Amino acid sequence: MNDPARGIYVLSVTSFHSSPVGGGILIGTDTRAGKSRRARISVGIVTRPPRAGESWRVSGHWIKDELHGWEIEAEKALPVVPTGEAIMRWIASSEALPGIGRATARRLWAALGSDLYRALREGDASVIAPVTGPSAAIAMVAEFRLLTGEIEVFEWFDLHGLDPRVAVAAAGLWGTEAIERLEANPYCLSLLESWKRVDDRARALGIAQDDERRLVAAVNEAVARRYKGHGRGAGGHMSATRQQLISIVRQLLGHATADLADDAVTLAMDRGELIEHAGQLQGRGPYLMERQVERSIGERLAGSTRSLDAAAAIAGVEEELGLRFDAAQIEAVTTATESRFAVIDGAAGTGKSMVTRAILRAAQRAGRSFIQVALSGRAAKRLREATGYEALTIHRFLKGVTNGNIRLEPGKLLIDEASMVSTPDLWQILNSALPTTDVLLVGDPGQLPPINAGNPLAALVASTDIPRVTLTRIHRQSGRSAIPVVAASIRSGVLPHLPFFDLSCSDDEGVLLLPTELDDVPGRTVDVFEAFVGPPAERPCREAVRRLHAARVQILGSTVLGPVGVRAISDRVEARWMTAQPQVPGWGLGEGSKILWTRNSYGHDTGVSDGGGGNVVADIMNGSLGIIQRATDEGAVTIFDDETSTRALVRARDLERVQRGWAITVHKAQGSAFETVIMPVVRSRLLDRQLLYTAITRATTRVVLVGDPALLQAAVEKPPSGSARQQGLFSSRNDERRRTG
Repeated sequence: MNDPARGIYVLSVTSFHSSPVGGGILIGTDTRAGKSRRARISVGIVTRPPRAGESWRVSGHWIKDELHGWEIEAEKALPVVPTGEAIMRWIASSEALPGIGRATARRLWAALGSDLYRALREGDASVIAPVTGPSAAIAMVAEFRLLTGEIEVFEWFDLHGLDPRVAVAAAGLWGTEAIERLEANPYCLSLLESWKRVDDRARALGIAQDDERRLVAAVNEAVARRYKGHGRGAGGHMSATRQQLISIVRQLLGHATADLADDAVTLAMDRGELIEHAGQLQGRGPYLMERQVERSIGERLAGSTRSLDAAAAIAGVEEELGLRFDAAQIEAVTTATESRFAVIDGAAGTGKSMVTRAILRAAQRAGRSFIQVALSGRAAKRLREATGYEALTIHRFLKGVTNGNIRLEPGKLLIDEASMVSTPDLWQILNSALPTTDVLLVGDPGQLPPINAGNPLAALVASTDIPRVTLTRIHRQSGRSAIPVVAASIRSGVLPHLPFFDLSCSDDEGVLLLPTELDDVPGRTVDVFEAFVGPPAERPCREAVRRLHAARVQILGSTVLGPVGVRAISDRVEARWMTAQPQVPGWGLGEGSKILWTRNSYGHDTGVSDGGGGNVVADIMNGSLGIIQRATDEGAVTIFDDETSTRALVRARDLERVQRGWAITVHKAQGSAFETVIMPVVRSRLLDRQLLYTAITRATTRVVLVGDPALLQAAVEKPPSGSARQQGLFSSRNDERRRTG
């Protein structure tokens, strides 16, 4: 290959080799040059794998692969209708036409020639039947019609300048109806593209500024922005006031038609896109989701209870742990064992894990099934260690129910770290559980709200209709400034006196402060890290790496970017402690490096043999931390600290979902536990008492806060941003109670 220029090539597909993470390598013959070509197809470029015998138009630029030489880096890849002798290759290779091979295809071409293409295009099976038989002729015509319909969709998308990934997503959603949908309402793509791009395209297609489709679409976009967040907005809202929506709609419509925003909201309500509930407005999706959650909970509370022997379970756990339950803990166990749906909440150190252990023991003694779940892998692992019973991630639970690996029976489902659970999460869980399954939520409302929309634990805690016990007495404390005591004070908006951290004495426990000027925070944070893990080794040393990780130190930050962001601090740690260790060639990581997995990866090929000729696959979830064990020819063997301590091979193609993990955000750490937490305290819109409280309660032994004491004081006094999240869950009952109270 002498000309590495950009170009467009029509390839007759010989084979397609899928990547485990999506996309793959297309190998085919260039129909013009007659040469074999390789094309690299990235994730999201195609809606389905190309099939042998098909013709695909690939556009892109040439890159040089070390092993295979020149290949096309595809920017677009679209199937094209086979014509001429390409029809024979399609017929002979189509997986949808079993029993029709090369010999039959050649007979068809010999008998019909170019008329074969016309017959397939027009659906004239009678012309084909004398050669193949009636059944095969009908199947061939039907398959060709599906192919040409799919191609028509992609060609229409391409003609109108849609991004290939958007075209793939739209085709996946609507199939051959995509063109009809888009012609009827170009704004249906606002689910997949930015408002500006969709609006500009719709206007170019002749949609007027005051068109009702545009007005309603702007309202739906406003609802979506509040739900998902936009720009620097926090998002997570399930509802809004009318004025909040009008304000966003005015911006979306632009100056010329901003005065139509109020009419747009009214129109959306008339069409059922917006629903009024408890004095606020909700999009149809959030409204239906919340009402279904309320119905599921209400049906459980209305059902007959099946009381368990709480006293015997409590006695067993007391004997096992050598501890005594206080009155509130006994009430919590009793309430949970007597209720079809209940909530147990409390701050860190109030004994929620001990209560949970007794509840599961009571279910076990009664012979009832029980399942305990948590949102993240590390939270599930921590739950298993705390209770002594198996725990699953919510994803693994839902997946197991769907594929039949988890057999649900009447019993108890416990959802731990419920503060992390969003309304969509709870909706999925309740829809998957049997109506006869009792549900218990355990969590700490003082922690950060869920990453996704809603804040159901806060709504349930605020409702007087839900059986609930709040644990307030702190049991777990140690050191000069016990973590739970300090955390509880910060949770209430009061910053207690914190002892200063001495870099020369790293044995102190509790919550400690290292006063630091802003410019010095990154360096001093690394100094504190070194105080706990020791200086780096000057030469490769596995023992030094083992000691480094055995210290169980984690840096938690509020921001990702910037000089005090978690990426920059992770880079500092990596450069200082990993430089002498054996490197993974070209990765900027070494043996012993800590990594953070940043995307949910379902069915990741671990590289570990399953004994049957293939490899074990595992789900590696967003937020999993891993330690690189050793480099291999294929990549790096890594152990992830998730619910099953997954050992997996990380390959070069996985690097787009890997970051250094020495420092991570507090949001990523929620549900986790580390022996020592170091937190740089810097100005951030996210810094408030909720963030500090969550970070502090991730530590089991000590926390060192590095920063300006005045900034820390202001953050503790600042109202938590999570409390501003709007939702309608159980709000109508609470509003009615307030009016009649």
